[in-house]
Amino acid sequence: ATLPPWLQELTCVPGSSFLAISLSGVDSHVLNALCTAPTSAFATRVRVTWCSANMDARLGTDLGAFFFDRDFLGAAAQFDARSISAIMNGVRRLCVCEDAASAVKASDDAAGVGSAGTAEAAPGAEGAAGATHARYVADCGVLHFKASLPGHLASAPVEVVLYHSAHTGRLTLYGKVIGFDCERAGDAEMREICDESYDCFKLVDNRGYVVFCSAACRGMFGLEPWELVGAPTGTAARRRNSARPRAARPCTSRLEIRSPSLAHARAPSRLPA
Repeated sequence: ATLPPWLQELTCVPGSSFLAISLSGVDSHVLNALCTAPTSAFATRVRVTWCSANMDARLGTDLGAFFFDRDFLGAAAQFDARSISAIMNGVRRLCVCEDAASAVKASDDAAGVGSAGTAEAAPGAEGAAGATHARYVADCGVLHFKASLPGHLASAPVEVVLYHSAHTGRLTLYGKVIGFDCERAGDAEMREICDESYDCFKLVDNRGYVVFCSAACRGMFGLEPWELVGAPTGTAARRRNSARPRAARPCTSRLEIRSPSLAHARAPSRLPA
């Protein structure tokens, strides 16, 4: 399986055609519960912790009101029946990958061999190559929201992938609205400038979640930019500190920009360290 090309361009800044919905506290046991018993108390305690606000003005609806603090099934229920089935199939593929990773790790532990924490991905899902911890993506294809949703959201088909990190316990639904390309030339130029830098640039909303990350995070943290979108700020640093030592790079500084245009953010008195 190959990842959709748009995933590499993922950013949830205002005006972009991408959206993200994140749930935290999803380990391998919870992931399996979402497949086998999604209505159980064990599964429903996992809630949506972050939903990108960039589509609100464009699509005429409040994504936060529909998704925030819902359990996984409650969030998936905002799609039509066929799309819900595709999402659940995606979760099942993630479970197959997680189970395979656990089996490989157990086998290596028994043999006294160190494991990188990855396993060959099942059909329809892709493992993160060279990862210290298992990370997998399942492509759900083109989905549709329920027709009962207000605004233009219901008529907009969305290409969706599911991403799960066993290390951070984060399950994220990333989507691209088809036929809705409104990225401004200035935004594209800013992305190109940031991506050419050895420094890592992150854009953080007022809730402390990453909405954009530059390409330098690949070398600094061992993560793709889209893996950090929807993550709480500081996730990359924790991931870096827990990984094996890396070779020194010419520049290792990090700049986080908090934008007042994101979800009515309030300008901070100072930039975070």
